[in-house]
Amino acid sequence: MLLRAGRKLMIITSNLSFTDWKEGFHVPLLTVVLTDRFTHKSYVLNMSGSSYRIQKTKEGLELQHRQAVQN
Repeated sequence: MLLRAGRKLMIITSNLSFTDWKEGFHVPLLTVVLTDRFTHKSYVLNMSGSSYRIQKTKEGLELQHRQAVQN
């Protein structure tokens, strides 16, 4: 069996900080293990600011609302 580690690129995104992952996994040890595995020999990019997807969703909803009001 070939191991993916060190051979292929993997991108993992989350809107939660690592400290908030425990709420999603519910098991503190699992959270520690996963965080360790994901961050070993990796680059962690912390991005801040407004979400592009939320902005586009709001724009789409506003457009739908304007179109519904016109009809």
